[in-house]
Amino acid sequence: MVNQIKVHIGNYPATLISFFQQSNIVVMGYSTLGHGSLIGQPKVQEVANHYNVSLPRLCIQWSLQHNVTPLSKPLTLKHMAENRNVGNFTISADDMALLDKLTLSLEHFGPPLPYEGK
Repeated sequence: MVNQIKVHIGNYPATLISFFQQSNIVVMGYSTLGHGSLIGQPKVQEVANHYNVSLPRLCIQWSLQHNVTPLSKPLTLKHMAENRNVGNFTISADDMALLDKLTLSLEHFGPPLPYEGK
């Protein structure tokens, strides 16, 4: 079984994810970039810079390290190719804890914001 839920940095329903995983239900997370609102968030960008990766790669890796299958929605072939390169770094336990605790006000629900990162 698979259940699709909204999961991203700033919206980490740990108890719900744990319940599904303990019930052998695969968690598929949508809104990996928080409808584009994570772009430009200083703390998240700081962590991405630390690993020398783009913010979307950081967000995808964060999901994978929580055993959540991320649903990404790349806007360009360049971004699609970049998404293939996730998994070649590991976010430290300290940085994962920092990202897990972030609560962000994600007000943007319009078209995706343009992304021109690394």
